[in-house]
Amino acid sequence: MSDVHAEVSEPTAVGTRRRFLLVLVVASLVSSGIGWTASALIQSPEQAIAEEDAPSTTTLYVPVEQKIISKSVVARGSLVATGAVDIDVSPTTSGKTVLTQVWRTQGEQVISGEAIVEVSADR
Repeated sequence: MSDVHAEVSEPTAVGTRRRFLLVLVVASLVSSGIGWTASALIQSPEQAIAEEDAPSTTTLYVPVEQKIISKSVVARGSLVATGAVDIDVSPTTSGKTVLTQVWRTQGEQVISGEAIVEVSADR
């Protein structure tokens, strides 16, 4: 038999760098592919809610109520009249104005919205 000795050359620095670079590029491509696939498949809860369809419209029924809306203010203190108030009654039609009824006398307390006098106008 013949002695065939295959010489195995030791890796050179250039070959080692090329293999390292090739492994690095392949690893980068694989990790990029995994990241891209994961981003396409995985959704955050906020993204899932944003992509849902809007709920269908509905009609709401509420019974109608008729109320007087008011606002009350409670305050403590003293109220003193600073003087008399003259009331000028000018009818919208031409004619004479007549005081027909007086419901409160001078110095008597009056509630808001309460009638004090009644005035009539001739046409």
